[in-house]
Amino acid sequence: MAGKQTGKIELAKTSLAAFLLTLGTVASANWPTPEEVPNCPAELQSQRDELLSRRALLVAHSEDLHGKVNQQDAECRSVIKNSAEAAHCKEWKDQLLAEFKDYAAAVEAFNHEADCLGIRSQLHRDQAAMRRQMKSIEKGNAELEEWKKANEQAAKDALEKAEKFLLDSLTAGLGKLADEKLKAIEEEFRKRGPEGETWRRKLEKVADLRKRKARWSGVSDGIKLIDLAKVGVPAKDAFDKLKSKAREAEDEGNAIDAIIKEFNRDPEAREIIKEAGLETVGEGLKATLKPWRGNAVSMADFLVNYGLDAKAWNDSRLRIQQQLAVRDRDHAAVTMLDRQIKRTVKKLEEASCKE
Repeated sequence: MAGKQTGKIELAKTSLAAFLLTLGTVASANWPTPEEVPNCPAELQSQRDELLSRRALLVAHSEDLHGKVNQQDAECRSVIKNSAEAAHCKEWKDQLLAEFKDYAAAVEAFNHEADCLGIRSQLHRDQAAMRRQMKSIEKGNAELEEWKKANEQAAKDALEKAEKFLLDSLTAGLGKLADEKLKAIEEEFRKRGPEGETWRRKLEKVADLRKRKARWSGVSDGIKLIDLAKVGVPAKDAFDKLKSKAREAEDEGNAIDAIIKEFNRDPEAREIIKEAGLETVGEGLKATLKPWRGNAVSMADFLVNYGLDAKAWNDSRLRIQQQLAVRDRDHAAVTMLDRQIKRTVKKLEEASCKE
């Protein structure tokens, strides 16, 4: 019994959709798609506008090409191999494949330029931030200088008051050592000079008092020579000089008082100096000199201890500290921005982005 033969029909592989499917391209997730155009600074807006136009054309092309591929797939997926339709479908497939490759290349180029615009935009934003930061530093430095001047002037104003207090105290002390008082004491001591060595020694002490008074007067004159109003002389330097003079005044005052106290230990001498009106100078000077004591005393301690109105000085000092803190933060921000800019420039180079 003769068997019945059956023929096997072979389909032509002429569907572009089927071909792309084997490449994993026909699915929406893998279909070449133009990226969104990133936002950018105003100076790069013309580049963004050009990319937006190109993207719109690519999106339209993508939709058109999708339609063509689907149509070609519907008409050519089931054609028989070596048939007239197969030849037509193959030619159609080749044309669409060429168009698809051109489209994919255009999308790749577009996406590269969109990425470059994003990187370039970041660079422009970083550079703009750097300019703002540098401007902030410049402004801050100007304000800092103004506050330094204000602080310097406030310090000098306060020191002028302290200088006046010190001079008034020294002048008062000089009044207690008036020449007529010393002369009267000297005359009384001379009358008793022949009585012995003790009175001659006391006369020497009166001569020593005159020398101490002269040095005391020299300290006062030295203080007057400290010109706080002179431009270019820092208040700190004037403060250190005044502090040195205050110590000299204290040393001389202590030496003068030591001589007067020695006189007071002798009842007869005590009566003589009391009659002449000679008094110690240290007690009156003590309150004035107290704020100047100590080598490590600071300007702030001094002004507070002296009870001077230091508000202007302290306010400006606080503003200086604030400005210095702001400047430190600004410099830290500049350092970070500089690193960011270098990283962004490197990205541009690595992406081979055109300027």
